[in-house]
Amino acid sequence: MYYRREEDPEREAFGQYPAFASPTGEFMLQKGRYKYHYYVSYPPELSDLAVGPEELHDLAPDPAHRETLDKMEALLRAWIDPKDMDRQAKEAQAAMIERHGGRDKARNAGAPVTTPVPGYAKE
Repeated sequence: MYYRREEDPEREAFGQYPAFASPTGEFMLQKGRYKYHYYVSYPPELSDLAVGPEELHDLAPDPAHRETLDKMEALLRAWIDPKDMDRQAKEAQAAMIERHGGRDKARNAGAPVTTPVPGYAKE
């Protein structure tokens, strides 16, 4: 569910998901009706929440939405460097995994039902 203050319908929302078993971090930015997902090393995704709040139709490949896609990426990069943030997260995760017994132990801990990033199947 999306909560929005009426006095600022164009406010920005940011989120990130740096799962250790994922080959890339995910970064999400929502501004107004658009929601943008950036994946390091994978194509971005763009949704128009006014048309499809379920985010089932990716507008990113559509040339008609190129300007919006470019604006969303520029806004994301004004806040963070996604590649650098992904690198930092992976380094911190690797150190924590080693402190807690290694990759095999970490793979078998935590939530067993997770959704992989596009183009990546769970092992």
